[in-house]
Amino acid sequence: MENYKIKINIDEVYRYLGYKNQSDNIDENIKQHINKCAEKIINAAVPRYTYKIFNINKNLNLEGTSLGFSDDDAKLFLQESEKCIILAVTIGSKADMLIRKAQIFDMTEAVILDSCASAAAESLCEQINQTLEAEYLKRDLYLTDRFSPGYGSLPLSLQSEICDLLSTEKIMGLSANSNLTLTPLKSITAIIGISSKPQPKRISGCQNCRMKETCKFRKEGVFCDK
Repeated sequence: MENYKIKINIDEVYRYLGYKNQSDNIDENIKQHINKCAEKIINAAVPRYTYKIFNINKNLNLEGTSLGFSDDDAKLFLQESEKCIILAVTIGSKADMLIRKAQIFDMTEAVILDSCASAAAESLCEQINQTLEAEYLKRDLYLTDRFSPGYGSLPLSLQSEICDLLSTEKIMGLSANSNLTLTPLKSITAIIGISSKPQPKRISGCQNCRMKETCKFRKEGVFCDK
């Protein structure tokens, strides 16, 4: 397995904090605080990941498992896929501990740390995704967008099924609790289809996002794809 370094896109942190496209207007002291928090998360993070490849039958069930996809969004992504990657990623529990400690003494710092940790987990997932995409392209195979439980109509209940399927608790200390929340919190589970045909990039904008009606960014006129 490849060793990945934790990276944090500060512009992404600004977006999480509600500063998208406003970096020039952020006070320098706040910028310095954000950079220090990013450094704390980088030092605390312990990147771990695991994945498996499964054949998909015509009913979108993963062969050799009890896991299948019946919702419309999964069908849209996987309709031309012969196989799929089931992926789990975490930056570890130390980042969670850092955030919880800050929540006791400094809520502003806690919010910034949380945003930095979210950006770190997403960056780690994207690095792995890019590596897989390059590997499969060498074989003339193409990946779909990465999509996760909770996206569109894909149920969050798949979190625990994916964790069981990948034995994530044993391999990397990652589990899904009764509320379907991943522990450590800054973790991601995802599905990526593998096809012999080039695949369109479908995840863009707000149309299929399950958060579109309650998203604080949308309410403020800020959109993830702009």
